[in-house]
Amino acid sequence: MSFFGEQGNQICAENCKDLKKKLSRLDINVPLRIEGRSTEHIERQDLVDFILTLESENLIQYPVCIQKTESPDFQIKFGDKVIGLEHCLATTRDREVSLRELETIEDTFSIVNGGRPLLGYEIEETFADIIIEILEKKNKKAEKYKKVTENLELLIYYNNYQCGLLDNLHIALKILKDNLNFSLSFNKVHIIIGSFLIYDALGDFRKFKIK
Repeated sequence: MSFFGEQGNQICAENCKDLKKKLSRLDINVPLRIEGRSTEHIERQDLVDFILTLESENLIQYPVCIQKTESPDFQIKFGDKVIGLEHCLATTRDREVSLRELETIEDTFSIVNGGRPLLGYEIEETFADIIIEILEKKNKKAEKYKKVTENLELLIYYNNYQCGLLDNLHIALKILKDNLNFSLSFNKVHIIIGSFLIYDALGDFRKFKIK
């Protein structure tokens, strides 16, 4: 099956109305893990969230053409600008096991929080550690991506969200930047946390409500 369903592996739009119409035809529902969730389910939902949020913030130039590729995952043309967009999930094995269990039981607090309070900036430090691990892995593959385009961006879905992280986002990002000890090959890094998109997280970040 094509990534964009009946629309194939590429969507092109001349204007906002055309783009929204074509994206609205996509099935972006993500099934439970125990119901056969795949990487493509998550990629499709995050891509649509990303594009529609950029559109709502007037960060898109037309015409737009979004193509499903490999290495990187997408090639997107905004007007005369072409970017290679790589998508990934930032999580931990323990978190994935916990979330799978959450789909079958009702006692969520003891699994998500381990039944203990979180101390100091533990949430923010965990966030930084997980993101840095992802950046290091993806950075090693970036040279291959650059054969497609020099303008590379990374979209991360942070799947370890805990209450309070967005309240201290500036602290979490500062810890992340302070502990990033290698040069990135990506021009921009965007992070989806809960219902928010952190645009250009390692630059002059902006927090947008996902549309």
